[in-house]
Amino acid sequence: GLGRLTRDQVREAVARVYAPGSRGLKARLDARLEGSRVDDKVARVLKGFGPELTKADFLQLTAKYHYLLFPAFELQRAVRDAVFGPA
Repeated sequence: GLGRLTRDQVREAVARVYAPGSRGLKARLDARLEGSRVDDKVARVLKGFGPELTKADFLQLTAKYHYLLFPAFELQRAVRDAVFGPA
C-alpha cells in the first residue's frame, strides 16, 4: 500500500459501521442512522487531520475509535467459520 488513507476511505470504513443496513455493531444498535449522520461521524472522527491519514494517524484513530476495525473482524470471523465451521 501507499501508507496513507484518504478521507473517502475512512468515510467508507465509518459508513460500514454506522450506515443503515450494514452489519456493523453500531448499525445493529441503532438502525435509524442516515447517510448525513455517517457524514457527521466522519467529520468528528477526522477533525484535526489533513486530507490524507498516515499510518501514525490511523493508529491514533483506531486507538480512540476502535470500532472502525469491526468490519474487518466480522469478515475474519465469516472466513474462519466457512473454513473451520462455527466456533
